[in-house]
Amino acid sequence: MDEQDAARALAAARFDVRTGRVAGRDPFRLAWRRLRQAQARPST
Repeated sequence: MDEQDAARALAAARFDVRTGRVAGRDPFRLAWRRLRQAQARPST
């Protein structure tokens, strides 16, 4: 994972939290979880 991937994930998580798509979550934790899930999936 590079810095750009992390920045994009954090920006998306912040957007989701701010718009209410994800209720009351910490955007840093949300971004980290999404990155971990993306890494766990085999890339095609």
